[in-house]
Amino acid sequence: MENEILDMLKSIHQSNLSLKEEFHSLKEEFHSLKEEFHSLKEDVHSLKDDVYLLKDDVHSLKDDVYLLKDDVHSLKDDVCSLKVGQSNIINRLDAIEDGMTVLGKKTDGIAEQTADLLEFRTDMVDRVDGIRDDLSMVEFVTANNFRDIAKLKAIK
Repeated sequence: MENEILDMLKSIHQSNLSLKEEFHSLKEEFHSLKEEFHSLKEDVHSLKDDVYLLKDDVHSLKDDVYLLKDDVHSLKDDVCSLKVGQSNIINRLDAIEDGMTVLGKKTDGIAEQTADLLEFRTDMVDRVDGIRDDLSMVEFVTANNFRDIAKLKAIK
């Protein structure tokens, strides 16, 4: 019986050693799992930080999109205003062109009148020159007459 007890004790001891090895193996595995869990925790924390940064970026992008939409709206208003201004300028240019046509016709009339006036002036200058010539002749004849009268008076 003693042998049996001894065998049992050996068996228990063997089992105990086996359990210790298993416990040690489990302990190492637990430690490895603990490290992996810690690593996963860090990864989750890092992912949370990344998500926070992404949310912040998305918020910033939304703000930028809002500003861009506002700018586009402002540009559309400016384009509408420019189109109205362009239409007004076109209308003014049409009016100016019409005025230029009228002025062109008036200028043609003025040119014709100027030609008539130049012809009239030339005619008047010729007439005045003729009158001057006639006056010179009258003065000459009058001077001769005064001389003749003076001679006649001197004879009497």
